[in-house]
This record gives sequence, structure tokens and C-alpha cells, in this order.
Amino acid sequence: MHLPKPIRYIAIILFFCLCNNYAQSQSAFIQQEQRKLPFIKDSVILVNSLNRLGMLYHLKNSDSCFYYGMKAKAMAIRLRYTKGETDADNVIATALYLKGLFRESLELYSKVLSAYRKQLDTTNAAMVLMNMSTVYRGIADSTHAKAFCLQAIQTGRKLQKDSIMSTIYANYCIVNSSLSYDSARYYVAKSSEIANRFKDKRMMIVIMQLQANNLLNKGDKQGALPLIERSLSESKKAGMEFFEINSLGLFADYYSNKPDSILSYYNRAYALAQANGYVYLKVKILKVILAYTELSGNKDKIIKVHSLIATALTAENDNLKKFIGDYIKYNEIQDDNTLLGIANRSSKTEIWLLFSCCVVSIVLIIIIYRLYQVSRLHEHRQAQLNLQIQDRNNTLHEADEFKNKLISILAHDFRTPLISTISIARMMRDNPGFTDIEMEQFYGEIETDATRMLESFDTILQWIKQQLSGYRFKAESLLLHDLFNESAELFYQQLDEKKITFTNQVPDHMTISSDREMLQFVNRNLLSNAIRFSPEGGTIKITATQSNDNFTIAVADNGPGMDNTTISKLFVVSNQLTSSTQQGAGIALSMCKDFIGMLGGRIWAENKEPNGAIFYYTIPVEKTNV
Repeated sequence: MHLPKPIRYIAIILFFCLCNNYAQSQSAFIQQEQRKLPFIKDSVILVNSLNRLGMLYHLKNSDSCFYYGMKAKAMAIRLRYTKGETDADNVIATALYLKGLFRESLELYSKVLSAYRKQLDTTNAAMVLMNMSTVYRGIADSTHAKAFCLQAIQTGRKLQKDSIMSTIYANYCIVNSSLSYDSARYYVAKSSEIANRFKDKRMMIVIMQLQANNLLNKGDKQGALPLIERSLSESKKAGMEFFEINSLGLFADYYSNKPDSILSYYNRAYALAQANGYVYLKVKILKVILAYTELSGNKDKIIKVHSLIATALTAENDNLKKFIGDYIKYNEIQDDNTLLGIANRSSKTEIWLLFSCCVVSIVLIIIIYRLYQVSRLHEHRQAQLNLQIQDRNNTLHEADEFKNKLISILAHDFRTPLISTISIARMMRDNPGFTDIEMEQFYGEIETDATRMLESFDTILQWIKQQLSGYRFKAESLLLHDLFNESAELFYQQLDEKKITFTNQVPDHMTISSDREMLQFVNRNLLSNAIRFSPEGGTIKITATQSNDNFTIAVADNGPGMDNTTISKLFVVSNQLTSSTQQGAGIALSMCKDFIGMLGGRIWAENKEPNGAIFYYTIPVEKTNV
């Protein structure tokens, strides 16, 4: 069976030919440029930004590359911005190449090259020559590929700032596969010298990969391995996903006699391409994965890879059909623009005459309209200012209420235990004759008060965090039985001191999908309340049932229970404060209600016969978001 050779330089050839010198990941630059777009006021700067976006998208999504190139060109034509129009044609030619329209791509690149030469833009002229070299390599025309790359070298040598030559020399090594080991090493060394001089991190990584590739071709795997490892590490550190994929391909080539290792590295490469949207590479990588998966004989895995390839190919075909339709529309628009330009020139004289006749009338209308507009603008601004003042007053009012509530809670939660602790400390200081048993009792009371203050402080901090920043739902599979055991471990000392029997009757296998931190906060608070109100020697029992829609969890104690008024106010924080214990519990239960609501459930409490209380809450059987 003939197995495909691991893919080494799919990414590098295109990336260098079509992009400028970026020192961070393509994804980061795309996000950065997209965030800037809404705030760009200057039309010329907007055209440049659209062209950068198109080029950055060229390997992630060729449709987006074409879209941004068309958008930039249409705007550049309206502005008569020649440089922007040429750059847009460069982006469009790139998209045509990626879609396999090689002839159309070369025709447009030739037009772009001529335009850059007229504009005396030697740097971009050299880059376009490399682009054309890449296209010829794509159609297996090595003669023209080499010739255009040599032209790029000759053009680049005329530059005063020759940083681009690092890219050109590297590309020459990639395009010219017939180079001997010594010749390839010579051009890589020249590329390395320029890259180090300009501190070009991107090129330094590529040079490592080129050196590793040359050593692998020579059969020196031990010499290549440190370079491959370093290139992978540097690519990850810099966030350059494209180079990371290429490094994984080099690793696969290094382990060329170990199919399992090759498959492992290509699975990693596919996961990286899938996660970061590198559509162009997915089918190529999947074909290699399929070849090596078939060696394993695992039918399920082979079927899965076939399915992935079929999906990717279908998506590519659909995109290609849509792209061809867009390209036809693009050509029609180009033809319409040409005809429109001719029509505009022929009617220009008539327009100027009509304009001259209307100038006086327009000036008068503008003056009247301007006065009206100023009046309306003043009214609008006044209304906006009133709204802003009202919004600020509402915000200040809410902040004031929040501050008052926080101060009240802090005052009542910490005043009583602090006074108690201070009193005990003074008593111990003023009466040195206490016995060891009495001293131990006092220490215990101080420890209890301090523990309660710490619990209350933690509750308040959690509440403040909920109010100010909120929580993001993070679903994971959880075993309810284990969650309650984990929460109970935190209260082991209190359970032991009060000789309370803790019974976890939740089925061992009961699994839910929910947010762990939110759920554990609720569980801890319900257990804490149950321990607090249970008598010595009491019992706390946890049960859970499942229906079609919900899990229902119950925390039962045999404490004194509650009256109906207390139950109705359990989950509400009120400004009418009672005891510190009640207020602290009210805050925690209010937060529990908010959290359970965010998880899609509800919480309530009931009295238990003959004595005690039961707290219930529900969680949906399946919860995917909040």
C-alpha cells in the first residue's frame, strides 16, 4: 500500500508569499483588525485595513479573503485610491489561487505587478513575483516557479531595507525542490542572517523548520530533532498556529517508520487546524490520517475519518460553487463599472451645467435647512443630556442602596461576635486566676466566634462577587453523591462536636450536567444551615430523585423547624435586619436562590413532621447554557 508522505510546507509556502512580516498569530491579527473597523473614520485607512483583513484570512477562509478584497476594491475605486485598488487586486488574486483558478490568478497578479512597478513599490513588486512563483509551483510548472523566484531575488536586492530578502531566500528553498543540500543550506544561512539582523521572530521559526527539513532529506534525523522540537515550542509560545501545524508535520516525517506516531501527530495537526479555522489544510491532513488509520484496521476509526473527509469535501465543493458565483458577479460588476465610467465622462458636462444653475437655490436651501438642523440638534442634545442625567441619578441611587445594604450587613454580621470576643479577651486579661478548663472554654468560644465571622465574611464576598461581576455557566458531568460527600468534609468538626449523623442517600450513579462551583456553593450553605439548627445528636439526611425533566435534591434536618413567616422570607435579603445569624443565613440563601435560578432550577423550604426542616432544589436533567 502506498502511503502519502507527511505534509511539511503547505502552510509556509502560502504564508510567506502572501503576508507581511507579522510577529504574532494570524488569528490575533484578524481579531485586532476586526475590532478596529467600526472606529475607523478615514476612508483610505479603512481600505488599507480591509486589505489587511483579506490577506490575513487567505488560509483560514478564502471566501472571506475574496469578500474583503472586493469590498476594499469597491471603496478604493470610489475614492480613486490607486494604491488601495492595487492591494485589493492582490488580495483577490490570492483568493483565486486558493480556489484553484490558477489562470485567472496569474492574469490578475500580472496586472498587480505592473501597477506596483508604476508606483515604484519595489517591496510589493518582489512579493507579487513570489506569489506568481507559488502559483506556478501549484500547477507543477517548476521552470516558471524558479524563474519568478529568481526575479523576486533580483528585485529585492535593490531595496535599501532588505528585510524582505529573508522571506525571498527561504521561499526559494521551498519552491526549488531540486536544490542540493549545500545549496539549500547556503540560502537558508543568508535568510537566517537577515532575519537575525531584523529580529524577525516569524522567520527565525521558519528557518529552524527549513534546516530541519534539509537534515531530514539528508537522513540526519538526530540533527533534525532538536530543531523540530524548538520550532514547535517557539510556535506555541508566539501563538503562530500555522507554524505549529507545520512543526507537527515535521515530527511526523521524523517518525516516518512509525505509523502510530505519524497518526498521532497528524491528529494533533487536524485538531489545531479545526480549532483555529484553517479550512484550506483540513482535507489534506485528513487524507494522510486516513491512509495511516487504514493500517490499523480499525473499521470504526476508518469510517469516522471517511465521514470527516466527506464533510470537508462537501463543504469545499459548496464553497467553491458559491465562490464561482461570486467571481462571476465580480466580473459583471467590473464590466458595469467600466461602462459606468464611460457614461459618467460623457455626461459630466451636462452635470456641471445643471449644477451651476442650481447653486444659488441649493445655497439658500442649505442655509434654511442648516438653521432648522441647528435647532433640532440643540433639542436632541438637550434630550440626550436629560436622559444621561436621569441614568446617572438611577445608577447613583442603586449604588447608594447597595452601599447601605452592604454597610448594614457588615455592621450586624461582625458587631456581635466581635463584642463577644473582645469581652472574653478582657475577662481573661483581668482575671488571671481562671482554671485550665475555664481557659479552654474561653478559647473555644473565641474560636467559634472567629469561625462564624470568617464564614460570614466569605458569604458576603461571594454575594458581592455575584452582584458586581456575575458568574459564567460552565457545565460539566458531576456525581451528586460525591458532591455532598465533598461538602460534608468541610463541616467534619462541627458534625463531630454536635454528634450529628450525616446520611448521604443520593444514588452513587446519579450524574448531572451543571456548574460545579455554583452547585457546591448551594450545597455547602444548605449543609451549614442544617448543622447550625440541628440539635446535638441530630440527623441530617440528603436524598435525590429524578423525573423526566428535573433532579430534585432534599437536605433534611430534625431541628426546631420554621414558622410560615420565616419560610416566606428565607430567600430574600431585607433591610429589616434581625439577628446576625438570620441575616447571614438570609444573604447565603438569597445567593442560593440566584444561583439555582441561573442553573435553570428553583429552591424552596418546608417544615418536616414531626420536627425539623427540609430544603429542596431542582436542577434540569440537561442544561447546556445559562
